[in-house]
Amino acid sequence: PAPPPAAAAASPSRLTPSLGGPAEGRIREASAATQAAAFGFGADVTEAEAEEKGDWWRTPKATPSESRWDLWPALPIAPFDRRVTMMREVIPGEMWTFEQKQGILYVHVPIRMTVYRMQSRRGLFVYAPVAPTDELVAMVRELEERHGEVAYIVLPTVAVEHKYFVGPFARAFRKAEVWVCPGQFSVPVQLPLALLGFPGGERLRILPLAGAGGWEPPEDWAREGIEFRILGPIGKDVANGAFAEVAFYLRRLKT
Repeated sequence: PAPPPAAAAASPSRLTPSLGGPAEGRIREASAATQAAAFGFGADVTEAEAEEKGDWWRTPKATPSESRWDLWPALPIAPFDRRVTMMREVIPGEMWTFEQKQGILYVHVPIRMTVYRMQSRRGLFVYAPVAPTDELVAMVRELEERHGEVAYIVLPTVAVEHKYFVGPFARAFRKAEVWVCPGQFSVPVQLPLALLGFPGGERLRILPLAGAGGWEPPEDWAREGIEFRILGPIGKDVANGAFAEVAFYLRRLKT
């Protein structure tokens, strides 16, 4: 039913449509909760205050020091130096995801890193690193305290949005082996991985293509039931190309 004219006149709203009755009350409550979550306003924000702060989101915010990514000029896409990290425990005590935002113009999407707790030994398996900000590194250090140090870092793609994080991430976790997808390339000149920021020496390994002889997976991977398949490289050169991805399967978790 429509609200009485006096009630409608006494409570004009520019935040939600006027539906009247209990429905309008529920929408107002949800609107206040949404504002509180999205903008940091108190849940008891009034409409006048919300109207006054209506352009709050347009004002540039200072990047928190713990979320700052100073190497953003290497890939100058949004949100540039601001890389806030969202951590989720997707399988309790077993697997976590870490998401940061990136994008171009008005299209921003999450980019995800996955961390798996190994069972055959103390240690962490990191798949597809993201920007190792102080915030992210602190989150992973907390996992290390409980489950052991980062043992493996895997770059499962040739795409630049993950590739340019691997070197800095590996420097933050210096004891980890680094395994990368085959087919890595650079433009306009093909450069060695060491000149692309990857760690050198025995730390750096290339995941072998199917049928490659003389290769055995790390003993930890065999005990854990960690398997992988490579799609690509796809391109003019069989050694590198514009696309390659590696999918991993954790047999113990059926994931």
